[in-house]
Amino acid sequence: MLSQGHKFVASICLFFDFLIEYNHQNPPALHPEYYTDINIEIFMQFQDFLLRNSKSLTFAEKLKSVMTVVAKEHGGIPLLQFPAVPRSPARKTEPLGDDAFNSLCQGLMEHWKVMDEKLRFRREVECSEPYIYESLPPQKPDSGIKARDWEIDDARSMRTLLDHGFPMDIPLDALQRMMRRSSIGIFAGCNTVVKAILHKYIFCPQHKKTINLDGLLRRYFPTTLDQAAIALFLLLQTGWNKESVIEIDGENFEHPLTGSIDEKLAVVFSEKYRSQGIGAPYESPSQITASSNPDDPYSIYSLIVLARNLSKPLRGYTFDTNAFIGSGKVRNELYLFLRAWGDWFKNGSRHSSISIFNSYTQGIEGFLKKYPVYESGRRLLRVSDITPRLRATWLKYQKKTNSLSIITSHLKHKYGNTTDVHYNSSATAMAERSSRLRNELEEVTKRLVNRQFSGLLGKIADEQASLSIKLFTIPGKDRPMWGCEDQFSPDWYGHQHVVAKGEKCYQVDKCIGCSRVRIYDDSLPYLMERLGHIDYELEMESEDSRSSDLRWEKQTLEYLINDCHDEDTITEAARYRRRNSPLLPRDMSSLRLIFDEMDDD
Repeated sequence: MLSQGHKFVASICLFFDFLIEYNHQNPPALHPEYYTDINIEIFMQFQDFLLRNSKSLTFAEKLKSVMTVVAKEHGGIPLLQFPAVPRSPARKTEPLGDDAFNSLCQGLMEHWKVMDEKLRFRREVECSEPYIYESLPPQKPDSGIKARDWEIDDARSMRTLLDHGFPMDIPLDALQRMMRRSSIGIFAGCNTVVKAILHKYIFCPQHKKTINLDGLLRRYFPTTLDQAAIALFLLLQTGWNKESVIEIDGENFEHPLTGSIDEKLAVVFSEKYRSQGIGAPYESPSQITASSNPDDPYSIYSLIVLARNLSKPLRGYTFDTNAFIGSGKVRNELYLFLRAWGDWFKNGSRHSSISIFNSYTQGIEGFLKKYPVYESGRRLLRVSDITPRLRATWLKYQKKTNSLSIITSHLKHKYGNTTDVHYNSSATAMAERSSRLRNELEEVTKRLVNRQFSGLLGKIADEQASLSIKLFTIPGKDRPMWGCEDQFSPDWYGHQHVVAKGEKCYQVDKCIGCSRVRIYDDSLPYLMERLGHIDYELEMESEDSRSSDLRWEKQTLEYLINDCHDEDTITEAARYRRRNSPLLPRDMSSLRLIFDEMDDD
C-alpha cells in the first residue's frame, strides 16, 4: 500500500508517461508546452490513460489535489480548474457482528492483564538486587554450574541490564558490536555482567526454562501489540477516528471540565484533524471529547494512563533514525514501543511509536494473530478487517441508548446525516433507515389525507388539496378509473372546440393529456388495459392521423405505469386486471354518455 507521498510522486510520473504517449499521437501544434496548456481535455484523457493501463483513478485525483494545494498555499503556479474525478462506489462499512465484537472485547481484556502484569514486573525489578559479575554462579570455580544450567532470575537480570544502560543508553553502533556472536558467543569470553546475561538469554534460552532476550524485554518494555491493543480499546470506546486516538497528548488529555459535574467523571479530549469541510484549512482541528470513569481499569482515562506508563522507560530517548523528520511528522510518545532486538540493527532503530502507520498495522495484525477474532466463521486477520469498522460498531451500540442528535454532537459532526449514513452503510443500517423513511412518509401521507398537514405546502398545493375530486367509476366496477379535480376547466389540446365554456367535461378519452386528471393506485389496472388496446391498434391498423396521438399516449401510459409505481403495486394491479377483464371498451369515447347520464341522475 503506497503512502500519500508516494502516491503524489507516482501520479506525477504517470502523468509524464501519459504526456509522452499524447505527444506521440498528436501533431506538434497540440503538444502542451507550458503548465497552463494542461486543460480539461488533457486531464480527461489522462484519466482514460489510467483506465487503459489498469491504474486507479486515485492517481488523477492526487495529481489534481497536489496541483491545487501548491497553487493555493505556495503560489508560483496558476490555479488550474479541473472537474471532479469519478470515484468507484465506496466499500460498505459494516459494523462488527456480535460474535466478532464479543471475541474482540474478550481478547482486549485478556491482553490488558498482560500489560498490567508488565507494570507489576517493573515494580519487582525496582526492588530486585542486580547481579555482580564476580558473584555469578558460572564464575565461581566451586559452584560447578555451567552457564547453560544457570537458573537465572528475570527481575534481577532486567535490573542489572537497566543499571548498565541496556538497551537505550548505549549507542546503537556500540550495542551492535557488543552483541555480536564473536563477543558473547562463548561464556568464558564474556568479561562483563551485561555480556554474561546476554549470552544466557541469547544462546541458552532453552535450558532450565529460561526465556530468550526478546521474552525478557517484553516483560518490561511495551511492544507494538501492547500499544495497538490500547488503541483498539480506545477506538471501540470513544467512537473517534483513528487519527484522533493516535494524536492524544499523553501529558495533556484531561479536559478542564473534569470533576466539575461529578468527582468520579473524567473528561478526556483530543483533536480531530479530518473532515473539516470543503474550503476549510486542514490545520484547523476541532476538539473532540469523551467522558470516562478513572476508577474503571478498562475506561478511556485508565487506558491512556496505561499507555503513558508503558511508554515511560522509552520516553526522552532520541530515535536512532527519523525518516519522518522531512515531512514534519512527530512520533507520539504516548504509544512508544521497543522493537525485537533482532530488528534493532536491521532497521537501525530500537524504538518507535504506533503513530507510524506501518507500526500500527504490525501491532493490530499481531493482536489478531494472538487473539483469534471470528465473524460468521471467517477469521479476521488484517487491519482493514477491524479498524474501519470500529466506529460503525460503536455507533451501532450507542444508538440503542442515545439519540442520534447526542451522538452527532459527541462526534463533532455538523449534520446528523454524516453520523447516520457515512459511518454505517451496512445492510442492517440501510434497512433501518428505509424503515424510518417509510414510517415518516406514511405519517405525512396520513396528515395530507386528513387535511392535517400544514406549514410546508405551497399555496397551489394547498388549493389542490382542498378541491372536490370527481371520480370516474364504471358501473359494476369496484375501483374508480381516475379522478378530475375540475371538470369546468379542462386544458387538454383542442378542448375549447369540444367543451363549451361553463359546461362540464366528460371527454374521458382525453384525460391522460389533461393536467386536471388525478391518477391513483386504483387507476393502474385501467391504465394497463388502455395500454394493451393502444398496442393492438398500433400493430393492426395502418398509419393514419391518429397514430402519432396513440404513440404519445402509449409513452405517457408507460411512464405512469412503470416509473410511478413500485413492483408490488404493479403486480397486484396486473392480477386485478386479469380477474376483472375486460375493464375498458376499446372506444373510450363511448363512456362519455354513461358519466354524463350518471351526473344527471
